[in-house]
Amino acid sequence: MMTYRIPVLIFFAFNFYGSFGKDTVNQPSETQTGTEGQQVTLSCEYETLQTAPYLFWYIQRSDGLPEYILMKYKFGSSSSSEFEDRFDARLDSNSVILTIQDFRSEISTWRGVFSDRIGPSDEDSNKIRREGESVKLSCTYDTTSNNIWLYWFRQYPNREPQYLLYKGARSYSGEDKTDERFQSTTSQTSTELTINSATLSDSALYYCALRVVAQ
Repeated sequence: MMTYRIPVLIFFAFNFYGSFGKDTVNQPSETQTGTEGQQVTLSCEYETLQTAPYLFWYIQRSDGLPEYILMKYKFGSSSSSEFEDRFDARLDSNSVILTIQDFRSEISTWRGVFSDRIGPSDEDSNKIRREGESVKLSCTYDTTSNNIWLYWFRQYPNREPQYLLYKGARSYSGEDKTDERFQSTTSQTSTELTINSATLSDSALYYCALRVVAQ
């Protein structure tokens, strides 16, 4: 038997130049056991006012960035070619269930749990700016851990979220970003994303995510 942490991203959304949806996702169990070669099932519960929400699954291997597995919604699904043969998901009225066929020992090397609580600041529900201006989005989080990574993602319509950056908080101080226009600051309870010199292509749905690193 192998015990591993379920790598779950808990996303909260901002819509820049558009409507806004504030949803919740909960990870019922942080630990799952599996036997190599057998089937493993993971699940998350969610609440939303949307009638056709999009639910995403990601994994994170040791010392790596989150990797997109698949997306599931009411009318269909899509998946990464790397995972489509062995990974599948079922969407219920309040949960999304991931099934892994032929469980492999490499999965047991995954580290970290995307869990605890994170959410957007109330005043940041919707942002409208002119091109060339700066845009600031912020989230607050709550966790008892001092080992924190805080992520930001962007999503265009009908596409999977794109990684923008991460930055450490509390006992962690490292950072990584894909574009120098994106800056992040973190505190004991919050993370802020600044988009400098905003362009039309920055119009999108933005997500903050909290990673509590297992020790």
